[in-house]
Amino acid sequence: MRTDMEFMNRLFHAALRRDLQRVIGSLTVSRHPSSAQRAALAEHVGLVLDLLHHHHTGEDIGLWPLVRRRAPDLSSQLDMMEAEHASVAGAIITTRAAARQYAATADPSAAHDLRQALVELSGVLLPHLEHEETEVMPRVMRALTERDWSALSRREVRNWGSFVLAGTGLVWMADGMNQTERAMFNQQVSPTFQWLVDKRYGPVYRRRTALAFQIT
Repeated sequence: MRTDMEFMNRLFHAALRRDLQRVIGSLTVSRHPSSAQRAALAEHVGLVLDLLHHHHTGEDIGLWPLVRRRAPDLSSQLDMMEAEHASVAGAIITTRAAARQYAATADPSAAHDLRQALVELSGVLLPHLEHEETEVMPRVMRALTERDWSALSRREVRNWGSFVLAGTGLVWMADGMNQTERAMFNQQVSPTFQWLVDKRYGPVYRRRTALAFQIT
């Protein structure tokens, strides 16, 4: 079965929206987290930023150049996508530094700075996600063939570099899915990756998020 790239893209975007909301919400609560909780939350933020950076790099290097060749009429839209990615990249750098500082100190100002960095990241990322989903991806899907998507999928696998990041990224995407969503997700990934989600990287991820977000 061919991977439904538009579906997987929507899942990725939904996970980004979910975590921006819950991390900002966690930092808004008036409390005094332990050093272990701060470290877990900062590590989770780092994971999200790594996945976002990888996702955008893959589009800039692999997807957009191919679309430019297949559909030159989309060039102006793709120029906008790349410009938006550049703005997001700057916000990623700021947020990453704020997360490191948050993990290193109990000073309440570090929590404030991380929250502000995430709010600013949201300000550039969320409109970009909406733009991509509603205006760009539907046209991209029409422009590319099944062979194109297969080649892009193979390239994506090769470019992960880290099997841990790839597996944990799928765990992160599957976090909080209902039964129907998980069934659709399972149709898109191999049994090996389903095993990674449920047995290999899932338990570690769930322990960290339980600590980071005080999930009981």
